[in-house]
Amino acid sequence: MVIGVGAAAGWYFLGKDSGPALVGTTSAPAIDCNTAKADIDAAFASLAPETKATYAGLQCDAAKLTFAEVRFAGQNAGGTETGAFKLTGVVVDGVFFDNIKKIFNPAAYGGQPVTDRLPLINKLTAAKVTIGPEQGGAAFDDLAIVALGARQFAKAPPLGALGSMGPADAIDALQAFAFDSLGFKNLSGGEPGAAPSLTVAAINITAFDGVTLGGLDITTLAAQEPGKPGKVGIGSISLKGLGIGDLAALAKAAPGMADADTEGLKALMAVSFDSAAVKGFDASGFESPDDAVKIASLTIDKLKALATARVALEGLEGYSSEGEVSFKLGHLILTGIDVGTAMQGMVAGTATEPDFAKLRVDGYDLADLAIGPKTGDKVTLASLVASSSDYVDGIATRGTAKLAGFVFPATVIESEADRQPLIDLGYEALKLEMNVDYAYDPKAKTMDMKDFTLKLLDGAALSLSFNFGDFDVKALQEASAAMQPPLALMGAKVVKLSLGYVDDSLISRILKVAAKEQGQTPEALMAQAKQMVAMQAQSAPGPVTKAAVEAVAKFLDNPKSLTIALAPPTPVTFAEIGAKFEDLEGLAKSLGLTVTAN
Repeated sequence: MVIGVGAAAGWYFLGKDSGPALVGTTSAPAIDCNTAKADIDAAFASLAPETKATYAGLQCDAAKLTFAEVRFAGQNAGGTETGAFKLTGVVVDGVFFDNIKKIFNPAAYGGQPVTDRLPLINKLTAAKVTIGPEQGGAAFDDLAIVALGARQFAKAPPLGALGSMGPADAIDALQAFAFDSLGFKNLSGGEPGAAPSLTVAAINITAFDGVTLGGLDITTLAAQEPGKPGKVGIGSISLKGLGIGDLAALAKAAPGMADADTEGLKALMAVSFDSAAVKGFDASGFESPDDAVKIASLTIDKLKALATARVALEGLEGYSSEGEVSFKLGHLILTGIDVGTAMQGMVAGTATEPDFAKLRVDGYDLADLAIGPKTGDKVTLASLVASSSDYVDGIATRGTAKLAGFVFPATVIESEADRQPLIDLGYEALKLEMNVDYAYDPKAKTMDMKDFTLKLLDGAALSLSFNFGDFDVKALQEASAAMQPPLALMGAKVVKLSLGYVDDSLISRILKVAAKEQGQTPEALMAQAKQMVAMQAQSAPGPVTKAAVEAVAKFLDNPKSLTIALAPPTPVTFAEIGAKFEDLEGLAKSLGLTVTAN
């Protein structure tokens, strides 16, 4: 409490403000040194009994006040001091005593509070500030506040009670102040008698108008819990345009909120900023002495209501000794992230969990991902670039994705029995590439899968394209969310479809493994397969199905490529397809089936 009381009482001379613009430095009236001491004494005397304020070494001239020390101490009912807020080497340039009385003297309040922003102090500096008990607590050097101003509070201020205000009054007090800049250096804090558990080289805040921080910059932060191995280090944090104005409305509504989680979520939804950047984040030793996390750089742009325009991350590393889990990431960019829309039901109190169907990420750009043990082979991904756009009713109507350089080593499979099939196929690692390109028309309910290609290097490539009509994505999403069968799919119509396979040694690999298991040669096994297909061609129910089977036979003669195409004269629903399985020739004709080999 003493920190809050001391800091708030300190605003008697170091205010903040709220309103449409910053105060800015202005010409202050000359200080009347004959009355300055009496004004200061009266201000300190107005504090509540549990707050004791003292000063020493006051010097005065027409332009500034200097103090050897200014101290605010909290004390209990027995008069024992519980903590203190102390400034030493204080210099106050440009003091507006009349304005200070208008803001802090209860007698100056009458009717509606004065909303005009009034300058209080042009500049305040302190060589050193300590907070808390004489031993321990926190301390920092070179405090400097420029262009300090304030408006009147919502109600007359009992200064001694500022540390125990309710949320609405506390936020009103915070938003009553403003300054052009506030900064200090060499912050350190910790338990009494122990080494500092928190250190910060410098903090600088600019352009605070009671609602928005123009900038917040923190340099070289280090934290460690006393007696424990866990520690955190951050090279720098930079926030631009941090908006907290909506928190006032939140705080005023808080007494009627029974659900603390809802209150916290509303607080998050109310925060916004133009940009945030973290560099050199390093954490280790929380679960065990060996675990660690590193983030060389993290940047977030344009956050509002838990939606952001862009998140960029580089050089992340992770390691946990107990589970031998390791994680590396050289590059990640996410664009158009919207979490807030999925949370709206929880904020309104109409839902107890997020609506994940409304969770959006418009774009991914992932590179140099590695997952696996700290030493040894890892699952790696060279690049994944994906995007979704043109949302309608929460559905992305355009989407693309391209995956390259995905490598899955067989050695990451712990069980030898599970690993052996890959080894038998001749793969020390699976190497995959993928490409996706689709468009969806929510009005016409047409899904156009332009390309879906999955390629196993030194194996095969599978490609799919199709156009479906009456394809109701929203109905399918709702069925999935309700864990119901996708009945809407039965009404979807096949307009066209193409499924292609291109072999690059996979069939020969499978033949070798299957032949070995059956005690045959690959050639003998292939001959059996050809014989079975030839028999199927002879017994085909009609010309369309016979041509399809003959194309499969041609493929087996020289396995290179096989394409199955559907081009029905009129679109066919999935329900109709299911009803015609007993008439294969009729089904093949209605689907416009063609099969092409090599």
